[in-house]
Amino acid sequence: MKLPTPWSSRLIEKQFTHGLSESDQVKLSAILKDNHAHAATYQRYHDLEAALCQSPKPTLFAIERMERLIINQTLAGTTKASRRFVHVWLASSAALGTLAVLVFALLLPWQNKLDHQALPENARFSPVVINTRGQIVPRETGIGIRVFCVVAEDTVVKESIEPSYRDVLTFTYSNVAKDVAYLTLLGIQNKGDVRWYYPDYEGSRSISIERNVVDEPLGDGIKLSVNHEPGDLRIVALFSAEPLNKAMVEKAAKNMSPSQLTPLMGQRQDVLEHSVLIHVAEPMGEE
Repeated sequence: MKLPTPWSSRLIEKQFTHGLSESDQVKLSAILKDNHAHAATYQRYHDLEAALCQSPKPTLFAIERMERLIINQTLAGTTKASRRFVHVWLASSAALGTLAVLVFALLLPWQNKLDHQALPENARFSPVVINTRGQIVPRETGIGIRVFCVVAEDTVVKESIEPSYRDVLTFTYSNVAKDVAYLTLLGIQNKGDVRWYYPDYEGSRSISIERNVVDEPLGDGIKLSVNHEPGDLRIVALFSAEPLNKAMVEKAAKNMSPSQLTPLMGQRQDVLEHSVLIHVAEPMGEE
């Protein structure tokens, strides 16, 4: 994995201080898409800004950055007369409402992408408390997942902990089953709201996994505050010989409650399913 270069770091810093031109916005988008280290640097700036603004949601500064980008893209390639029309349109109240929708539509993919983050080399982990009555055990013992919470380096690792909304989760999987080569891992909250882990929000199908492994780390950390909320969370692992289509899985999860004990994929014989129910707590000091 490439480390952030001084040039790319300055570009990220400028995005959060003075703003970027349209061409630099395009460059930054490509950098963040292709390099997890750069994305992690961007995430740190994003977290600092959110902390200073006391808001976990897109801040006013983030919205203003996206507004500038939209306006620049709208004006690019237009004639002088049409630019005058665009400025008049942008000044209208209807345009501001439309612009707000566009801003959040553009912010959401970034937010979804940035819930995955690289784990530090010295990261420590505590197992997450599992609701034993909410577990769906696979019909074969050769597959399974475990859920861990990333804890501070100086933290005493407990037998198990309940994660909070501000924590980072990570996963391991075991696969000693015959012919299993793919994994789909997702979370379900509320009434069928899907949180994608593997594949991520940009992927379209299951990821390939190793065979004959036990407690194999999946690598990334999932930052709960980006796409999750406090409350029950069902984590579903689907093991299969062939990759599953994400849209099909999402359709199956529609209207499914986290506490529901019916297997997500029903009685499909070509899918081995293991799911656990955990609770995401409110952060300490917050109501």
